[in-house]
Amino acid sequence: LRRGARDPSGVNPALTDKFFDRLNDVNQGLADAKNLRETGQLDASEQKYESVLLADPFNQLAVEGIRKIYQERGLVAEKSRDLSNLERRREVREAWNNIYPKRGVSSDGIAKILPMTASPTFSIENKLKKTIIPQVDFSGADMDTIRRALITLSRQYDPDGEKKGINFVVSSDLTDTQTVNLKLRQASLDDVVHYVSQIAGVKARINAEIGVVFAPLVEKRPDLIPRTFTVSPSFFKDTTDSAGGDASSAGPRGSVAGGTTTAEGQTAKSPQKRLEELGVKFPAGAYALYTPNTSQLKVANNAEMLDLIGQLISAAEEQTLLIQIGCRLVEINQADLDSLTVNSTLGGS
Repeated sequence: LRRGARDPSGVNPALTDKFFDRLNDVNQGLADAKNLRETGQLDASEQKYESVLLADPFNQLAVEGIRKIYQERGLVAEKSRDLSNLERRREVREAWNNIYPKRGVSSDGIAKILPMTASPTFSIENKLKKTIIPQVDFSGADMDTIRRALITLSRQYDPDGEKKGINFVVSSDLTDTQTVNLKLRQASLDDVVHYVSQIAGVKARINAEIGVVFAPLVEKRPDLIPRTFTVSPSFFKDTTDSAGGDASSAGPRGSVAGGTTTAEGQTAKSPQKRLEELGVKFPAGAYALYTPNTSQLKVANNAEMLDLIGQLISAAEEQTLLIQIGCRLVEINQADLDSLTVNSTLGGS
């Protein structure tokens, strides 16, 4: 308009040549960005729209173009996700359908099934069941003695020709175990390990690289501290009218594993349950085991809970025996006394 106007007084002075040049650049940028977006070149199109906004920050066409680019990217991502899900489902279906071993084809064209090899753990389990020990006689044996004896017996009666046997290891965390008294005849090595674990209060686990490992029933944690308290059995008794005690998890041999009822009508609760009722918390891996024969309470817990248990035991030992006595005064006269008779019938009161 400015270029063709003859009267400069009626033209907006802002319509300069520089303005028209920038307007042409904006229009050209919008056209290029639209063409790039329609051909799927979204990144290049977004850069064009951003360059247009640098020249004209309030250009609605550029803002609308960028919004459409984001929408198209969302649709592409959604379709890609659906396609990936379909691909994973197809792989799962093929895995379920092809559960049989792959068949190999030899050079002569005859199909043959490839051999399947058992895992090392399965090999040890199978050898434990197949190895038959004619005689086992343990008398007051500790775990190290049992370990050496089982290694020798497994090699001596190994059904395989190599006579390699099975390796037995005692975990370094295993302490204070029960001595084992066991006599067996014609028993498999698996049964021997099972009975030894029960009597000693340990667990046996198979390690593919080591062999059979005797480990504690409860795995130790760095933040759990073991401690032993001397506690009277009455600490775990609760006077109730119920006929049975509360059940709890089984503990090692010689420990209080569940609730029992005494002749006085007192129910002996499991150590851990009794301590939980008194406010002691047992995190994962913590435990409490009580041996009535030695009056020893073995606890593994954090330092805070161990201090609380010590305070509870000290408070229980300092308690004074109190007896509650009640009396009632009844006013009677001579006539009431004269009317009293003795009930001498059987069972009368």
